[in-house]
Amino acid sequence: MSRFDILNSKVAQDMQRGLLKLYILRLVLDQRLHGYAIMDKLKEMTKSHWRPSPGSIYPALRSLEKAGLVKSVFEKNRRLYTITPLGRKFVHAVSLSVEEITDDIRALFKVAPDKA
Repeated sequence: MSRFDILNSKVAQDMQRGLLKLYILRLVLDQRLHGYAIMDKLKEMTKSHWRPSPGSIYPALRSLEKAGLVKSVFEKNRRLYTITPLGRKFVHAVSLSVEEITDDIRALFKVAPDKA
């Protein structure tokens, strides 16, 4: 199995879904977006490796809205999502932790190269 196949596997997509809410918060940090635009931007960000389905995006958006991290307005037949002040604080807190989390992941996955 090639690296490309592994990264496009269901397991990899499930892991990305686990980060979906964080991805959404980052995307709506700077602009108001509707659900399909969020899906397209995620596809673009992952170089077409992953485009979450509406069945993943919309429940995540509802959850974020219920938590007070995003808000939505209905405009021109579309629901547009934007980040709230609480959502901004959350993204800021995560951004301060990214380097530490990355170091932890690197340490966890520090393995010898495959000898195959």
